[in-house]
Amino acid sequence: MKTGKRVTGALLILFLFMFEVVLSEDAGGATEVTAESLRKAGDAAMNYKRFEEATNKFSQAVELEPDNYVNYLKRATAYQLRGKPLSAIKDYTRILELKPTHWKVFPSSSS
Repeated sequence: MKTGKRVTGALLILFLFMFEVVLSEDAGGATEVTAESLRKAGDAAMNYKRFEEATNKFSQAVELEPDNYVNYLKRATAYQLRGKPLSAIKDYTRILELKPTHWKVFPSSSS
């Protein structure tokens, strides 16, 4: 039964990504992949614990929008879940450069 859920999850991720690409077609018929569609695809991959795929999608979003702290925040989370804390720290550092007071970067006092 787990294999069926994995296949269904993979198909859902593919469908969501393809749906975003179709919606972002311009009048000339060329497709435009946006940072937003990549973030959504990364979020979908995260929901199915496909952290490497999510990291790749968020990295593509970073390339398209290098000054958007959300791309780094999502990628840092994916890096953490992949067990790559040094990569996550680099992204958290970049978030602080872009948005110095972002609350998710600071350690919780309730820990």
